Amino acid sequence: MEGRRKAAFELGVLLLLASLGILLRHPGLLLLAVPVAVHFTFGLALAWEERHPRLIATRELSAHRLLEGEEVEVRVA
Repeated sequence: MEGRRKAAFELGVLLLLASLGILLRHPGLLLLAVPVAVHFTFGLALAWEERHPRLIATRELSAHRLLEGEEVEVRVA
């Protein structure tokens, strides 16, 4: 599994560098790149939330309790 993560990270870095090179050469593409990046980021966040709904709900409940001044127990797995 560690090898796959490293390969995915390296591919991500290469894609990022290639994207930056293209954007530096054609700055007008930035108008297209920003909405696509935002859409992709929110898509990933929503997909993660669908897989871990209990964790998200627990975080939101803990934050709500903290705002009300209650003590919250935090456990790290």
